[in-house]
Amino acid sequence: MTAPLSSICCPCPKGWKFDEKLTLEMGRLAVETGMWTLYEWENGEYKYSRLPKKIYAVGEYMKYQGRFSI
Repeated sequence: MTAPLSSICCPCPKGWKFDEKLTLEMGRLAVETGMWTLYEWENGEYKYSRLPKKIYAVGEYMKYQGRFSI
C-alpha cells in the first residue's frame, strides 16, 4: 500500500501580487478556470476531487494577479 497524495493550490498574495482578501477566491478560480485540477492519487488510482460544472475563461483567474500583464 502506498501513501495517498493530494495536490493543492496555495495562492500567494505577495508573490502573485493580489489583495489578500481574494486568497480563497483565487484558489476557487484556479480550479474553475481549469488552471489547476484537484486530484488524489491513492493505491495506484488517479481520481478527481472536484470537477467544475462550468469552466470559466482563464482571464478571470489572471486579471486579479499583478504578476501577469493582460
